[in-house]
Amino acid sequence: MVLKPSCVYCGGDVGKNGRDRNGKQRYLCRECSRTFVKDYTYRASDPRVKEDIVLSVVMGVGIRETARMHGVSKDTVSKHNKV
Repeated sequence: MVLKPSCVYCGGDVGKNGRDRNGKQRYLCRECSRTFVKDYTYRASDPRVKEDIVLSVVMGVGIRETARMHGVSKDTVSKHNKV
């Protein structure tokens, strides 16, 4: 039995929404209308990693150390820190 994924943003019901450029299935939330991929190829695209990056920087962890911890570039950490 394959479990249908739920929305990573609101936990709502999702439907299929085509494929991304890497061939991975995209999903569309029926409640908040946001799209996402279940398994991201590039970790910085994952909403949970974005939240962890912001939390690390807010807690006082340096940009380079945060980049090493999450496996992304320091430019990506800086970009998420500005938003």
